[in-house]
Amino acid sequence: MNYKETGFRPFYQHFCVLPITKTTKAALVDFPGAKKANGVLTYGYYDSEDELTLEVIAAAQIKDGNASFWETSKETRSFIRVGAVAEDDFLFFADEDRSLANRYEDKIEMLHYYDADEEVEKTREMSFLDSCRHENYIDDILVYLCKEGNQPEGCWTRIIGLGDHFFMGILLNEPDQDFGYHVSKMLNYVISVIGLSVVIPLAISFSTAVINMFNSNIKATDHIQLLNNTIVDKIVYILVIVLLAIPVWNSKIEKLNS
Repeated sequence: MNYKETGFRPFYQHFCVLPITKTTKAALVDFPGAKKANGVLTYGYYDSEDELTLEVIAAAQIKDGNASFWETSKETRSFIRVGAVAEDDFLFFADEDRSLANRYEDKIEMLHYYDADEEVEKTREMSFLDSCRHENYIDDILVYLCKEGNQPEGCWTRIIGLGDHFFMGILLNEPDQDFGYHVSKMLNYVISVIGLSVVIPLAISFSTAVINMFNSNIKATDHIQLLNNTIVDKIVYILVIVLLAIPVWNSKIEKLNS
């Protein structure tokens, strides 16, 4: 069996052994036992910026249905994108006694950096979505946009959260028809906030520097304190940026709509 036949579930947060091929051999080269191995022990995780990924854990020796594994490499990190091995047969290891998880604990612990939040993780357990999932990008779901006067149109969205009875996602590709939705509306708002958080201090710094040239009592600074309480002042400062981001974001969306 291979990835194209099984999908992501046997790989995601599980141990699997892949055969030695040109791709896996290159990924294993700096690991103990690499020259003698006939397999590669991997552990699957999802990097939302890339596709489902297999962390190389150790060299493997498979014989007569039994498996043995070398120690991992503490100095080397290597991984394989699942698309590169999607047609290669693999062996699944349930690791019910957690012997592999305990043995390679340090390697697995490092991968928690890529953990999704609880809501997104729940959607990865929803098998009824699998027929709509992207083959390698497991949070990307094909949805159909519908609007009176338009033909239904399929678009890719990335799940970012859950509501009470709905999914929250970001539109990844621009529809060919006008549905009133555009690529990454939420992302555009985040970009607006980040942009203002950079622009405002620069503007204040420039303005106060110019004023200082004429009035030495005004010192150049990148932040004008509004309140005496430092913590409250920072909160107010952030709220001001967020509120100012709204008209900036609206302007960006209007341009997208046009």
